[in-house]
Amino acid sequence: MSLFELKLPTVPPELFRLEALTSLDLSRNQLVTLPDDFIALPLLEDLNLRCNLLVEVPPSISCIPYLTVLNLDENSLSSIPDCYGEMVSLRTITMDWNEFTEFPSVLCCIVDLEELKLIENPLASTLPISRLEEMTHLELAVDNSPALVEGWGDGLPNVTMEWYKIFPDNIIPGLYLGSLRSAQSPRVYQELGITHVASIGREL
Repeated sequence: MSLFELKLPTVPPELFRLEALTSLDLSRNQLVTLPDDFIALPLLEDLNLRCNLLVEVPPSISCIPYLTVLNLDENSLSSIPDCYGEMVSLRTITMDWNEFTEFPSVLCCIVDLEELKLIENPLASTLPISRLEEMTHLELAVDNSPALVEGWGDGLPNVTMEWYKIFPDNIIPGLYLGSLRSAQSPRVYQELGITHVASIGREL
């Protein structure tokens, strides 16, 4: 069922009467909070909450027994409930463009999780390598923050890493070469201490 881009401020309560629902798209609405009724959708496999105004997600989502795909991109989340680590059927969770400063290590409890996306999050801590070693095989996407890249070292054989290139390349100490995307990110300036920028266009 698609309720995409309807400017919904709340989830319609009638929705939770549809016990046979397997897919639900609530993306691009105006949801600030979510109800605790998701347990009423026991057959749901795919839940899309992308591009809303969420600052938290309810524990009830973790009670959906067959949920395999959860999209939380483009919200304002900084954490998820610990009980999300009990979602044994979950295979893909995307949380790009949120406010996570700490890696959600609770997801490492889902050893068969296959895909985790966390790009455009201001992760300040290093990745929990000892926890990630417990995963069967994971595709992980994060920003190429120098601290994360350095802490990752040689990586892990069970984790396929996708570095989202938001940070520029360090040419020599104090000199960086990057894309327009890098130049548009205040976070890059703050973390690297960049104070001056030279923009070179194609026609110069």
